[in-house]
Amino acid sequence: MKKLKQSQYYGIGILVLMLVVFWAVFKVLAPTTFGSPDKLATYMKSALIYAVGGCGLYFICVMGPFDMSVGANIVLSSIIACNASVKFGYAGLVIAPLICGTIIGLINGIVYIKLHISSLIVTCALSLIYEALSVYATNGKNVILATEYRAFGDYPVNLILALIAYCLCAFILKYTKIGTYTYAIGSNEVVAKNMGVNVSKYKIVAFTLAGFFFGGKSAGLAGRPCQNERGNFCRELTLQQAVECAPIDPSAGKRRDQCGRNAGKYGLLQAATPPHYSMPGQGARFLQIHKNLPTLLASSGQIRYNKLCMATSEFFSQKRDKSLENKRFLL
Repeated sequence: MKKLKQSQYYGIGILVLMLVVFWAVFKVLAPTTFGSPDKLATYMKSALIYAVGGCGLYFICVMGPFDMSVGANIVLSSIIACNASVKFGYAGLVIAPLICGTIIGLINGIVYIKLHISSLIVTCALSLIYEALSVYATNGKNVILATEYRAFGDYPVNLILALIAYCLCAFILKYTKIGTYTYAIGSNEVVAKNMGVNVSKYKIVAFTLAGFFFGGKSAGLAGRPCQNERGNFCRELTLQQAVECAPIDPSAGKRRDQCGRNAGKYGLLQAATPPHYSMPGQGARFLQIHKNLPTLLASSGQIRYNKLCMATSEFFSQKRDKSLENKRFLL
């Protein structure tokens, strides 16, 4: 029994058992609305796309940091994917979000390492900047993926995309230096550093790889269908800009979002669009940039000030200890 618990298949078996138990419980509670083949197929479609991003997030989480800009990264990458597909077809739909996601991941890693700020603060602040850039990229208009480029949102292409992401992630972790150092840093960062591992470099690599996988996820989410009451189809751009939805009502100040209102009805995850996505004007588009750059700078300055105080205190403490040792020696 002890050897069984130490096996990697033990945890997988527990997860499968939990899945069956939860499915059975909710099937009993809601037999008419839960667990039908159509609904299960819909859940699987969602899980396959999110699994692509999960492969990238694994590199960061194993090392210790966390990325709060995942949603903003996917929104911006999805918008760029839709725009690129108009000119370059499927090549633009795949390559453009991969490049965009990788660049965003690289920026996250560099800012996190160079400013010495918590990854939660860095990525949360940068996410709002990316959201502002998303609004600028759409120019205040809806972004709709053409019907001929929606293969990544349905079987079997989304399954192939998920398998490619999984195999690539497994190959990097098992057969490359990046995977070895990822586990080493996650196990004990201090020991890994003493062994000669460039911890800062490989943390940046982890954020960059995560951004690459988020870009792949964007290609799948841009082609994922959701249906509203009017019988039309819209694209879910995660966190997520529900495109082809009713515009802002200036008098009421509310978004008549048909897709978001009917997400539960159709069993699709549809997060609410943040209010600043709908703000008109060039100045409003960069409001989040103006709000969050000072946050980053202030956090960086405070941390550097704290480190300076600690270094000064340690310096005088060492001098005091040496002075005491000299007195003892003289005595």
